[in-house]
Amino acid sequence: MGPTCSVFYEREPVEENLLRTQTKNRFNGLFKSGELLMSIIQGLMITGSVLLLYYIFMRQHSLALTRTIVFTMLICSNVFLTFANRSFTENITQTIRYQNNLALPIFIISGCFLALFLFVPFIRALFGFTPLTLLQFLICASSALISLAWFEVY
Repeated sequence: MGPTCSVFYEREPVEENLLRTQTKNRFNGLFKSGELLMSIIQGLMITGSVLLLYYIFMRQHSLALTRTIVFTMLICSNVFLTFANRSFTENITQTIRYQNNLALPIFIISGCFLALFLFVPFIRALFGFTPLTLLQFLICASSALISLAWFEVY
């Protein structure tokens, strides 16, 4: 999450209501308590979803497939989390229209790295991964999306 957010969020436009809000007191913390709590809950929801997939796949499939499922879901969650956290005041229907020229490249680079890990035999073997079916990939992506969808409703 670190490098993605550092590069991605630096290019985000300023929200429209920024000048209407009070300035931060320099003695207050970096985060508002509500923002910190939301971030912790987001992390816990992703963790819970990953552990649920781990539990389901570990009982019925090989360790290599389980490892691949968990890794894929973490990468998908990272991408979705990056887009979900563009704003704590506006939902994704507004933030998707933000003009950030790094949004598409970050999305493509993340997808390319995931493809390298899943499709290049040497790299796949290095990490002990196994090929995923389309259904298995969709399970990972939809689980990641569902684990963060509540935030958009909130």
